[in-house]
Amino acid sequence: MICDEWHCLLTLEQLKRNHGRRGLLVFPLTTERAAQKYKTKLPAYSIGLLSMSVLNKNLIEHAHRMLSLFLRNETEFASSCLVDLYKELCQLIGAVSRSCGICKRNLARIADSGIARLRFAGARYMCRLNEAEIQFGLDYLSLPWAPVVRRGLGDILPIPDELSDPTEGRFVLGVRDFPPFAVAPPSSTVSSVQKLGFVGQILKPIGELVNVDNLQTIKTLAPPRSSREPGSVQDVRVGWFATPVRALNWMLLRLPPRIMMNVIAFTADVEQVGESVWKSALTPEPEGIFPSKFSPIVLRGGSSAEYLENTLGVDPAQFRLVDELDPESYIKMLRESASTSSYPFVAVDTFTSLAIMEKLGDEARLLFPIVPDGGEIMPSFHLCIGIRRSSTNWVSFFQNNWPINVAANVEWFVRVLVDFHESTLQRLIRSRVTALQSKAPIAAARLLGQGKTPQTVKDLGEQFADWCLGLDESGLGGGDLEIWNMVLRKAKDRICEKRG
Repeated sequence: MICDEWHCLLTLEQLKRNHGRRGLLVFPLTTERAAQKYKTKLPAYSIGLLSMSVLNKNLIEHAHRMLSLFLRNETEFASSCLVDLYKELCQLIGAVSRSCGICKRNLARIADSGIARLRFAGARYMCRLNEAEIQFGLDYLSLPWAPVVRRGLGDILPIPDELSDPTEGRFVLGVRDFPPFAVAPPSSTVSSVQKLGFVGQILKPIGELVNVDNLQTIKTLAPPRSSREPGSVQDVRVGWFATPVRALNWMLLRLPPRIMMNVIAFTADVEQVGESVWKSALTPEPEGIFPSKFSPIVLRGGSSAEYLENTLGVDPAQFRLVDELDPESYIKMLRESASTSSYPFVAVDTFTSLAIMEKLGDEARLLFPIVPDGGEIMPSFHLCIGIRRSSTNWVSFFQNNWPINVAANVEWFVRVLVDFHESTLQRLIRSRVTALQSKAPIAAARLLGQGKTPQTVKDLGEQFADWCLGLDESGLGGGDLEIWNMVLRKAKDRICEKRG
């Protein structure tokens, strides 16, 4: 659609309100800066008040004289009409830009500091309410509009220096439902980011920057088929792992918790599945050697699918996909695949695998230990915060300010990690891990380098929680994790004090 901006804005609003469709302006909304720099080759027109035949000279002279007299004598009334139009434009631009039609790419180019200032700057340009117009832009008009515009300019507030829009300066957060690390909100609005699980606690010190009125649940982690990712309105994502493929489009800030992947198979299939997984892992070029009779059950777009395909060389055509980290979904797919495949198995993170094993009991087994003993082939991934690389302002913000945020809130993060350690310990105890000890070679695992073999469920739970947080210092590293070293050491001291 090619039309004047007023009708473009009205059309965008009606599309969203009446048809649920979202449109975008191809070019920036016109402001003084946009007109002078970005839209110099696009036309702009003045609205005509009257149209008369050039042959009717008497009528033209009379209309000019009467309208000029009217504007001089009724300046107050004319300026109030202009101000009312200005306010209506401000509301329309604000509504459209928040809900649908101002493209972020164009918004960033206008240098009017986003929606809060854009609505004032755009409305001022359309109504000619600025000093430059009074001095130079109204001379070619046939009527004396300068006094009207000057009076109207005195009746409106200046463009605010501070952002007045409640969503301006806040990022849109996408939450992948991954309890206990991230809990997707029941609706798109929550009162506080703390309700989003562990990652919500981590984000609390910068919670004011989260647009809690527009939280989005991540439905799928499948990689995009083109450069334009679905759900591109999300500036930041939480509740997922730092993997190489995701790093292409997202800047990934790793957090201390790390979670190992594990494999679940029916008891009768454990040896065959384990042999094939080990063989693929130990082969330099594993492509094509993973037998077609095996059917890995993985999360669509998840890290386990990425690892099996890229590292173990499993053909993606063999995958049986689930769309959410729900134990019941994995169990249902595992049972259904057993009737069509010789050897179905689940590849998933340890926390979800514990929930699955709790429901399956002796019917299935874990292939790998709950706590790594150094001989595993399955990877572990750090929980992370992802910032979309195209959201350059937020990438710059997190690069420059995230270390400062961690250093300024050490005590808060220590409490969060200590609470996480305790909840992880209780989670393992509730999973009846004693029933799993015969299902994975956990006896070789060591407890924080103290040479202990876990004798009780609590011992194993402490070992598991210690490893997940890297409290044996094996999880401490450089890069974005370096800032967490001090936090982790203090958290370890607090945990040791509680143990006595």
